[in-house]
Amino acid sequence: MDAQAYYESLLAQGYTPEDSTKYTQEHYPDFGQASEPAAPEPVAPAPVAIPAPGEMPAPAPMPMPGAQPMMMGVPGVVIQQSMMPQATTTSKGMRITNGIFGILMSLALIGYSLLVIGIWAELSEAIEEDINTLNDIDVDEADDFTEGIESFLSTISFFYYAILLVSLAVLVISIFQFLDKPWGTKALLGSTGLLLVLLLATGAYEASSFASISDDYEDLTDESIGDMPSFFEVNGTIGGYCAGLCFGVYALLAFIGRPKSPPVQIVQ
Repeated sequence: MDAQAYYESLLAQGYTPEDSTKYTQEHYPDFGQASEPAAPEPVAPAPVAIPAPGEMPAPAPMPMPGAQPMMMGVPGVVIQQSMMPQATTTSKGMRITNGIFGILMSLALIGYSLLVIGIWAELSEAIEEDINTLNDIDVDEADDFTEGIESFLSTISFFYYAILLVSLAVLVISIFQFLDKPWGTKALLGSTGLLLVLLLATGAYEASSFASISDDYEDLTDESIGDMPSFFEVNGTIGGYCAGLCFGVYALLAFIGRPKSPPVQIVQ
């Protein structure tokens, strides 16, 4: 291969005329001296291997669409970032699952709240009737006990009406899961967490208040109301089991569907 053919092959591979002339003169010192004076040798930023005449330098691979050449100083090495779209919202299947669980949970807790309010109203009325039928107890103590029952019924009803309102909010947010709203998953997770805390607080109040009412009733009548349920057996905590299960499902699905960075590949 003569000097001119070697020079033209370097140009065909993408080398600049200056670099092609330089590499050709390394192997063919007389190349270009007859037609033009030798240009001053530029300072290379990094040492580059000089191709031999019998072994042509391989051209750098063409980067794939979306590739970002981050290592410009190293010939033939590029960093390629995948062009797969990032997940910005949970998938359709996850949103539908969230919506179904949220609708079922909210409807169940709405009906459950109304049921428990009625149960406590009937139980309080029955206890007051028992107290009023007794003639051998102090009237003032009976009045104090009745006022305590009414105060408990008012407070527990407030708790369950608050649970009912939050459940309605969860129901509305669950319906929005089917509309692919970007804030839907976080709103559902947050409202369910609030509902869980409210149910557990209601359960704690129920357990402590029922224990106090049972003691007062026994002091007045020397009789027991019945077996006293623990915190894990009262109505509020039982409702919390349902909300806690749904909260765990939402948190798991939110973790699985979180946005992920696209993989980065080094292509040589």
